[in-house]
Amino acid sequence: MLARSLSILILVVAAAGMAAAQTVHTPEKGSPERKAILDALRIPVERELKQKIVFAADHFNVAG
Repeated sequence: MLARSLSILILVVAAAGMAAAQTVHTPEKGSPERKAILDALRIPVERELKQKIVFAADHFNVAG
């Protein structure tokens, strides 16, 4: 039981450390990264709304 609790504690601390180490940046308008992210969202949103959409993202931050 102690070994299991210790293992869980180590995993939680490691995950928190990795999450804290990520930086946030804003992809430039027209960049391949920004286009790929918005295109990945576009398909399920268009399917849900049953119409073509255009994203107007005023604030766009990416972690990682």
